[in-house]
Amino acid sequence: MQCRPTWAAFFVCHLALYGQSVYHLRMGAESGTDVKPSDQFELQEKFLRIWQMVQPNGFVKDLENHVVSYFARSPLLIVTFDNRKSTSQDGDRLPWGMSFAKSMNASHLGVMTKRRNDWFRNSDLFDFFDSLRDIEFFKRFHKVIFYGSSMGGFGALTFAAACPNSHIVVMCPQTTLSKDCVPWETRYEKGYARGDWTDPRYLDGVEGARLARRVDVFADPYFKPDWGHVQRLTSANVNLMRLPFQKHGVPNILIQIPGFTEFLRALMLGTFDDDPVGEFRTFYRARHDVQNWVRQTVQFAIDAGRPYLAKSLIEAAQVDHPDWTFPRLDTAIEENFQTGLLLEI
Repeated sequence: MQCRPTWAAFFVCHLALYGQSVYHLRMGAESGTDVKPSDQFELQEKFLRIWQMVQPNGFVKDLENHVVSYFARSPLLIVTFDNRKSTSQDGDRLPWGMSFAKSMNASHLGVMTKRRNDWFRNSDLFDFFDSLRDIEFFKRFHKVIFYGSSMGGFGALTFAAACPNSHIVVMCPQTTLSKDCVPWETRYEKGYARGDWTDPRYLDGVEGARLARRVDVFADPYFKPDWGHVQRLTSANVNLMRLPFQKHGVPNILIQIPGFTEFLRALMLGTFDDDPVGEFRTFYRARHDVQNWVRQTVQFAIDAGRPYLAKSLIEAAQVDHPDWTFPRLDTAIEENFQTGLLLEI
């Protein structure tokens, strides 16, 4: 392969040197050519749009169970990973967090899954990140942020090991599904069965977190299945953003709070470096204006056997929002009063 002095050509040559096959690579107008040296995997139709969208010097890497896209924009790089629901989106498949990265004018490396409930446990994906590390891909950027939610949070935590001193931002993440590390994690048995958990590479997010410059975690401390993973992140660089009573719905609540996109952008750009947890607490005061936050909190009170507390939470919310109604929760509270099965405060 004859290489032109562009970033895309540099990338292709080094992948070849490190024994990698580039299945689909759109090098863009600057290089003047499209490269597709192997047909081992045919890019699925739903991924063709992202292949067409990559601008000059971007690429799409087609792997056995994953597709990785890269958009070059600036010296800030955001690396994102699909969550379990990403494969359910209608129409063309685009990487998780794509619009957010574009709004920040950030370069974007997005890892997409071809199968639902796929936990990034394939050797060719490990090889790919090994190659990025070996060719010093991440050193081209002044800052690298690994970003993901739930299963994507696992991806962000664990693959950050390929880029020490990065910044990790995750929501209700899992650290691993390895039975040796988290024998109590039984929610994702199908996902566990779909991957190779014997290869030690990128196996445990604890290692990626330990190597990072900073880790910002958004999670519910009262939701034991998620908090058990968060408690494994014991290094001093971890900041815990607590969202009580929201269970695994933390991302859904956050995006409904006015100003969250601006908060997240400032968090990633370093505006809150002095006190990220304190800044989050200030921002999170606006949760009282989110009806779904009230709904989740009231449901937690009901489940905990606190019907009077649940009723008072609804009444307090309706002072500022008299148009809010909670018929299902009102019925559940009344039924529990009548049966006397719940404890009063």
